[in-house]
Amino acid sequence: MQSFRTLLIQFYKPYFYYYLFFTGLSLTLLLSKGAIAFVLAFPLKLIGYAGAVFYQHYFYKHEYFYYRNTVMSVRSLYMYSLVPDLIFYLLCSGLSIFLHNTYA
Repeated sequence: MQSFRTLLIQFYKPYFYYYLFFTGLSLTLLLSKGAIAFVLAFPLKLIGYAGAVFYQHYFYKHEYFYYRNTVMSVRSLYMYSLVPDLIFYLLCSGLSIFLHNTYA
């Protein structure tokens, strides 16, 4: 389990600031415009995911061999890194919509 965690952190590290930027941008949009902005903010977050995957696939495709040698599929590593980030984003989106409706 410890090696899986280390491998996942290594895989997630190049994406962290990229995900954080798009999450912050989307949450800023939600805090300023409210729930109606979720129609714009969620696709913005999905575009951020697509950009990160494209960036990783285009510039670091040789690193995939390292992950394949550890008997982990790259697809499962993407799922283990994208799903928690998406859940965190949805929770923060709900909180920011609540804060906008409460204090607006």
